[in-house]
Amino acid sequence: MTRTQRQIEAFRQGDARVPLRGERGGLCPGVRAWVEQERHCFLFGCVVPHHGGLADAERERYRARLHELFAPAIGVGGVPAEPGILRVNLTARVHLGLLRLRLDESAASGPRLHVHIWGEAVDLGDASPEAERDAGKRVAALYTMCFAHPRVDAIFWNGLADSDANARGGGLLRADFAPKYAYRALHKLIHSTWHTRAAGVSDGEGLFHFRGFFGDYRVGVSLGDDAVQVSSFTLERENS
Repeated sequence: MTRTQRQIEAFRQGDARVPLRGERGGLCPGVRAWVEQERHCFLFGCVVPHHGGLADAERERYRARLHELFAPAIGVGGVPAEPGILRVNLTARVHLGLLRLRLDESAASGPRLHVHIWGEAVDLGDASPEAERDAGKRVAALYTMCFAHPRVDAIFWNGLADSDANARGGGLLRADFAPKYAYRALHKLIHSTWHTRAAGVSDGEGLFHFRGFFGDYRVGVSLGDDAVQVSSFTLERENS
């Protein structure tokens, strides 16, 4: 396991002990259950321009791509300053080791970090297949580095599509909103690699144990005769 993977394991995940209760509220030992993450506590966002000039069908296609990958979407200039938050802008190529040092130095005085990334930081402007794939790998490596840093609370991509006015250096979508390799690489990270699903049986005390990424979950409990009870809970970092 690499240092980055160890940091993700240490800072982005926790051990959950979920009480499984029956219809009358009592704890249920030895019952089957499943959980699935619905929302990350870590913020993967996107800064996009207003698309008033697009036709309805184009606007809906754009929004579908946007919400398939990111939540939330924020208008250009609409990321408010927050107390205790320092914004880190990545607008040019940077070595990942130097980026780690920059994040460490930025957080040394105590603030939490919000990282903003543009296509310029990963050379997304080159449309050749080989270059597009290389850029996608750089996007994935950059997000992984930022996600692993304990002081980073959010990553914002700026300019989803090449046609967006704020897509300096290229977007994750082409001008016709077709996904690039980078879009698909990020989708795999956010919605698969960094997404928790688990299933099993509650212990003798009626608790279901799993390790997962911090965030909101649905939990389903099998009560027999094909009856399933669904509820929700939040896995939070202690002393966060």
